[in-house]
Amino acid sequence: MFSFRFISVFSLLISPLLVIGCGETYRTDLSRGDHLSSSRNKRDIHTTPARKFCSPGSSVPPTRTNTTTRLKNLREEISKLGLFAYIIPSGDAHQSEYVAEEDKRRAWISGFTGSSGFAVVTSTTAAVWVDGRYYIQGENQLDCNWIMMRSDEPDTPDWVDWLQGEASGQQVKLGADPSLTGAATWLNWEKKLLTRNIMLEPIINNLVDMIWGKDDKKKSSAIDVCREEYAGQSWKEKVRDLRRDLNEKGATAMVVTALDEIAWLFNIRGQDIPYSPVVKAYAFITQSSIYLYISGEVSQALMAHLNSGGCEGSKECVTIKEYKEVFTDLAGDPGQSVEKKILLGKPWAYTGGASFAIYNAVKEDKRLLELSPIMIRKGQKNDMEIQGMENANIKDAVALIAFAAELENGMAAGEEWDELKASRRLLEYRNKQKLFKGPSFQTIAAYGAHGAIIHYKPSTETNAKIGTDSLFLLDSGGQYLDGTTDVTRTFHFGNPTPFEKEAYTRVMMGAIDLAKGIFRAGTTDTRMDILARSPLYSVGLNYRHGTGHGIGAYGLVHESPIQVRIYKEEEHELKVGMFFSDEPGVYIEDLFGVRLETVLRVVEKNLTYAGRGFGPFYGFKAVCLVPFEPKLIDYSLLSREQVDWINSYNKEIVDKVGPLLLQEGYTAAYSWLMDRSVHIPWEQGRARMVRMTNGSGAKTSISVVGIAVVLLNFLCL
Repeated sequence: MFSFRFISVFSLLISPLLVIGCGETYRTDLSRGDHLSSSRNKRDIHTTPARKFCSPGSSVPPTRTNTTTRLKNLREEISKLGLFAYIIPSGDAHQSEYVAEEDKRRAWISGFTGSSGFAVVTSTTAAVWVDGRYYIQGENQLDCNWIMMRSDEPDTPDWVDWLQGEASGQQVKLGADPSLTGAATWLNWEKKLLTRNIMLEPIINNLVDMIWGKDDKKKSSAIDVCREEYAGQSWKEKVRDLRRDLNEKGATAMVVTALDEIAWLFNIRGQDIPYSPVVKAYAFITQSSIYLYISGEVSQALMAHLNSGGCEGSKECVTIKEYKEVFTDLAGDPGQSVEKKILLGKPWAYTGGASFAIYNAVKEDKRLLELSPIMIRKGQKNDMEIQGMENANIKDAVALIAFAAELENGMAAGEEWDELKASRRLLEYRNKQKLFKGPSFQTIAAYGAHGAIIHYKPSTETNAKIGTDSLFLLDSGGQYLDGTTDVTRTFHFGNPTPFEKEAYTRVMMGAIDLAKGIFRAGTTDTRMDILARSPLYSVGLNYRHGTGHGIGAYGLVHESPIQVRIYKEEEHELKVGMFFSDEPGVYIEDLFGVRLETVLRVVEKNLTYAGRGFGPFYGFKAVCLVPFEPKLIDYSLLSREQVDWINSYNKEIVDKVGPLLLQEGYTAAYSWLMDRSVHIPWEQGRARMVRMTNGSGAKTSISVVGIAVVLLNFLCL
C-alpha cells in the first residue's frame, strides 16, 4: 500500500477506470456522436491537440493499454472492405448509456473505459472524442496511438469536420454498425457526411467483434417479476395506456428497444447489464398482439406473469420469441399486417432511440420516428413508485450514515482506511438493508487528488490511503426492489483549509438554491441549472458536468428525460412525480474534488397566491436524507434562506432516519447524525455555529454560546 503522498505525486499517471455514477456530461452525448451538431467555432481541423506522456522519454502511465496490435488488425478489416474509416460508438444494439462487458467495443479498441466517448479509426490515424468528465482519465488510459479530442473545448473539431480533413477532400467511404446507432442519428449523419463527400455505409458484421476474440456465447440471466406492490400498476394497464398513446400519435404499433422501457412496461427486471436491472430484449406491440424477444431464461413464473400459455385471440397475452427474431418479424407478417404506422423511438435525453438496423427492418411507408410515450410515462412516478423511492432513500441513508460514522470514528482512532476498503465496507452496510439488490453503479471513493477525477474508480493500482490532510469524496447508490438511490457526500478527517471550506460551501449553496427553487409549470430542466452554478460562477469556479439526471424506480440510475444541463440545447419539461439528482461540484486538478448530490422529487407547491391564476407552481422535495459536513461549511457565506433550508432538512433527517438508526442498533451513527444536525442560529444578520472537533473524530461539542442560543430558541418556541 502506497501512501497518498506518494500517489499524489503521480496522480496523472494513475488515473482510474470509469464507473457508472453522477456528473453526466453537460454538453452532448458523445456515445452517439451528437457533438457533430455543435454551433461553436472550430479550430483548424488539421491541428491535433498535444498528448501528455507521448513525448520522447516520457513515462508511460500503468493504466494505459497498448492498442497497436488491435488497431493494426482493425485497419486490415477496414482495408478489405474498401473503407477509408470506421466508427466505434459506445452504445449497444439498444443505444444504452451503460452496456454489458461484451458490448464495450469502444473501450476495448481504445483502452478508454469512460461511459461516453466516440472513436473514429482511419487507415493512418485514430481519435476519440471525450467530454469534460474524462479529460484526466482519457490522458491516462489512451496510449499514443490515439488523438484525444476534448469535446467541451470551443476549438475542438467535431468528428465530421476532422474526418473531412483526414480525407483531404476526396470522396471516401465510412463504415459503421447500423445496430449501434439510432436511426434518427444515422439519418442525420448521412446528410451531413454527403455534404463533405463522405459516403456512410452500414456494415452488418461488426469489425471490432471480428478481431476481438471475445466469447460470443449468450449468457442467460434470470428474469425476475417486479411485483405490483412496487410497480404500482400492472403491465396490462401499461400496455392499454401505450395503445391509447399510439393512437393519438397516428400509429397502431411500436417497436420498443430501450431496455429500461421494456423492464418498466412488462414489470420485469434482469441482470444483463451491470448495476442496471434490465433484460436484453425487444418488444413489438400492436393493437391486437404483444411480442417479447428475449435471450434470457423463460421460467414458468415469467410465462404465468405474461399470460404466455396460449395467445390465440388475446390482446393481453405476450408471445415470447427468440431475441433475433424481431428483425424477421418486422419484415414479415407481424410487421406487414400493421394497418397504420409503426412508432420507432427517436433520441431524447439518455434514450438513443431505435437503431438504424431496426429502422431498416420496418417497411418504409410504415415508419414513424417519434418520442417514446413509454419514456414519458415512466419518468413520472405513480404513487406507489413515489413511496418506494422515498423508502429506498431512507434505507440508503441509514446505511450511509452508519458507514460514515464508523469511518470517521475509525480515522480518529488511528485505523487505516483506503478507498477500496471504504467501498467494500459501505456495500456491507447496504447489504443489511431490506429489499437491497445491489449497487446502482460502482462506488466512487476518491481521496485527495483522485476526487478531481470526476468518474474515478479505485483499483489495486490506484488505491489510496485515506488521510487527514485532504477531502474524501464518496459517490454511491443502491438498487432496491422499491427504488433506486444515488448520493454523494464529501468529508474531511482533519483540518480543512479555507479554500477547501469555501469550495465545499459554495457547492452546498448551489445544491440548496436548486433544491429550494420554485417555478411555473412548463419550465424545463436546463433553465434550473443556473441556480446551482451561481454561487460558483460568482467567484470564477465551475464544473464540467451536468447538475442533474433523472433516476428510475428500481431502474436506471440515469433515466430519461431529465437532464439538468445549462449548455444543453434539448430541453425537457419538469413534471410532478419526476425524480432527479441535484449534484454541483468543484474539481481542482492534483488537489481535491467536492461533489454534493441529493435526490429531489418534483412536487406542486401550495403558495400564498396560488389561486390567483398564475400557476400552478412547482418546486422540489429532497428525498435523499444525509446531512452535510459542518466542519466544511463557512457559515459566513450563507443567506438566511439557505440556513432555514438546512435546518428544515436536518430536522427531517433526524425525524425519519434517526429512529431507524437506533432501531437497528447504530447508536454511534445516531450520535454522528445528531452532531451534524444541530440547529444553526441566525445572529446579527449571519449564521453562527462554532463546532469544536477533537481531531478528526465524530465526537464533537458545541460552544457554550452555541448551546445557550439553541436552548434559548427552544424555550421560546
